Parts: sequence; structure tokens; C-alpha cells
Amino acid sequence: MCHVVFMSPPSTMETQQWLSVWKDSHTQVAIDTQSTFGYRQNLVVRLLSEDAVPCYAIVEENFPPEAMTSDHAFYATGGDEAVLQKNMTAMMESCSRFIDFQKIDVIPMSEYLIKPLVGP
Repeated sequence: MCHVVFMSPPSTMETQQWLSVWKDSHTQVAIDTQSTFGYRQNLVVRLLSEDAVPCYAIVEENFPPEAMTSDHAFYATGGDEAVLQKNMTAMMESCSRFIDFQKIDVIPMSEYLIKPLVGP
């Protein structure tokens, strides 16, 4: 499973402060509390057209397939309810420091590895 996330700083936060919170502290929280096995942070440095919707970053996050239907798999808890609550709380507290939840787009996607068929 892959999430593609489009995000921008909240109107109450300077861009450099937003980048600092996201990259210098939140990134580690996300890695420590989720079953992420791929995490790519892409800064948008310019818009390609004048009418483009502003976006400052595009993030790609990879999770195991089980994370689509299980919070325990998403938050890497080993089935422990206390760890689930701890990880969910840590993630939401961290996210609320720099994300405007009204201005973020999170798009769940799939990822497939295409291999050539092996003949007889």
C-alpha cells in the first residue's frame, strides 16, 4: 500500500518553521510509530501553471498490504492495544503541530511489481 500526500503549511505557520517541524522532528515520529518501509519527502519548488493549486510538498509512504485493513498493522503494534493507542496518539499529536487537516490530501494507492513471465 502506498499513500501519496499533498500538503502545505497552515496559514498560521511560516514555511521554514513548517519544514523544520516536518523534517527535523515529525519524520522520526512517523518512522517510529508506523509500519512504514518507504518514505519519500518531495518539496515542490515551483508551480507549473498560474492556476495550479498551491502545494508545498508531496510525500510517498509505503506500508505492508495488511495496513489497509488493520490499525495494528498500520501502526506496527504486534497486536498490542496499548502500543496501538500510544502510537496513534504520538502520530496525531505530532501531525497537529504542522498539518492543517482541512488542507491536506491523502490518496491511498497500490503498488505492483511487474515481472516478465518465465517460459517453460
